[in-house]
Amino acid sequence: MNGEDHKAIPCGLCGRPIQPGDAIALYPITRPRQAGARVIWPSGEPSLELWRMKFVACIRGDCCKRGNDYAGHWDGQSLVPSYENGKTHGEAIAHRLFLNRCAG
Repeated sequence: MNGEDHKAIPCGLCGRPIQPGDAIALYPITRPRQAGARVIWPSGEPSLELWRMKFVACIRGDCCKRGNDYAGHWDGQSLVPSYENGKTHGEAIAHRLFLNRCAG
């Protein structure tokens, strides 16, 4: 692995660097963001469903105001998700509540 394989990217909200291993948040591409923000498909598979696209932001307290937007860690190339299908923390909780309601 060379230095180009794993690199920092700018936070899509504040512009500060996100280093490999840093926790990240994901936001819809419809939200205002900085030029150069990294845009990804959290599931890892590109889709024509543009609503699935998210941009990467840091999780610093003065930048990311809600822990619900936490999605995983940046590995220098892509998201290492903490929840299935690249969901954010809030989406994973909502999904679990929905499943529990349907089951019970």
